[in-house]
Amino acid sequence: MKNLLFLFLVLFTFNIAKCQVKFDYDYVVVGAGMSGLSAAFKLNNFNGLVLEKNDRVGGRVHSKSFEGINYELGAYAAYPYKLLPFEYNPGSLSPGNDSLGLWLNNKRITCDQPLECMFKAGFTVEDIETIQEYDGDNGISFSQFPTWKIQLMNGFFNVVQSGDIREYNPKRQRDAFKKWTTDHYNNGNSSLAYEFRSRLTAKVVLKAEVTRIKDFGNYVEIEYTEDGIKKKVISKSVIVTTPAPITTQIIEDLNPEAKSMLEQVKFNPHAVYVMVLRNDKIKPFNYLTTPELLSSYILRGTTANPNLNVFYLHFSHDKSKFIEKYNNAKLEKAALEIMKTTFGKNFNESMIAKTDYSYWKSAAVVVDPEYYDRWERIIFHPSKRMFLAGDYLDLYGFPLGINAAIQSGIRASKETFEFLRDE
Repeated sequence: MKNLLFLFLVLFTFNIAKCQVKFDYDYVVVGAGMSGLSAAFKLNNFNGLVLEKNDRVGGRVHSKSFEGINYELGAYAAYPYKLLPFEYNPGSLSPGNDSLGLWLNNKRITCDQPLECMFKAGFTVEDIETIQEYDGDNGISFSQFPTWKIQLMNGFFNVVQSGDIREYNPKRQRDAFKKWTTDHYNNGNSSLAYEFRSRLTAKVVLKAEVTRIKDFGNYVEIEYTEDGIKKKVISKSVIVTTPAPITTQIIEDLNPEAKSMLEQVKFNPHAVYVMVLRNDKIKPFNYLTTPELLSSYILRGTTANPNLNVFYLHFSHDKSKFIEKYNNAKLEKAALEIMKTTFGKNFNESMIAKTDYSYWKSAAVVVDPEYYDRWERIIFHPSKRMFLAGDYLDLYGFPLGINAAIQSGIRASKETFEFLRDE
């Protein structure tokens, strides 16, 4: 009898405490990148708040405009708009060129496929056959390749991944030998982020950096700083879309198992230097890898204006770390040297109409050999009221890019919806 009475008092006290909690929101989304925006959109029937530390939405999707054209400082390629959670017309498309290239030994090698470029650069027939036949589970035996051949593979690998091909899962190593499209929406990819925001019922607060998240069981407490002022909200649930290293810093008392998994996630940096050229005479190409230069590769982007083309000088992983501390003058000098080296007389400084630069500290996740085997259910739902999202958690598709981020956000919103419905 005494045990029953004690259990009754415990349950009564818990329910009283639960009833006394005053919720500010049904859900809070941390991060207004594509994961956060898509998650908030799917929860429009609830009272929500989106907190973003930057002064814009979109995360690594960041478009800018110049003389009526748009260029990208973040995600470049066109996304599959038919997979969006709403009907949307992204506008006209500027297609990429079919020709690829490799700058090696002071000359430009052109090709239609990466393996063709590698063969022209000195790979043997046996090398090509080995690459084509390698097992997707075990990966390539890189020990049989000299360093310069691995550097050439990395040149094409870095077009889509930021790092050394040898560090990646065999499924992702294949990316070095695929031809990647560079079709680009003329309206810019940020227009999609703005479209998402315009459709949200949630309150969106920019320049709001979250510093602490704690799930108390019957509510979640989120602390953040806005314009130097510390604030706090109480929510029924929270969706955290920040990169794994940040997630482990801001979540208090994170489940040890989930924390261990997140701590194994490594992000590599990436930088891009943009040159808008007016009336350039450079022969069209898709992308040109430059393993011997300071840059990793150069991408040529066409625009709706035939007189303006955009050249993107990309710096992956170690190369981006090398230029991270460059001042503007040194960076500009390096970019000019790269353009002069690769395009010779077809390029001169008078063509430059605009330059821009962006450095992303956490640009791309390293999909290491155990990446797909590591994850367990707890990573998506580490506590009762907490859910995680982000392109690195789109394990069923391609863990990188706009679509991966959106699909991850949709998954997290579905689970949050079910939790709030049953709460």
